[in-house]
Amino acid sequence: MFIDTHAHLFLDNFKEDLDEVIQRAKSNGV
Repeated sequence: MFIDTHAHLFLDNFKEDLDEVIQRAKSNGV
């Protein structure tokens, strides 16, 4: 099974807390 999941981290929605978003992803095995 292949599931395509992704996020557009370059969008302005993530600009203020991009480092936190990335750290949370890493902490959760993403």
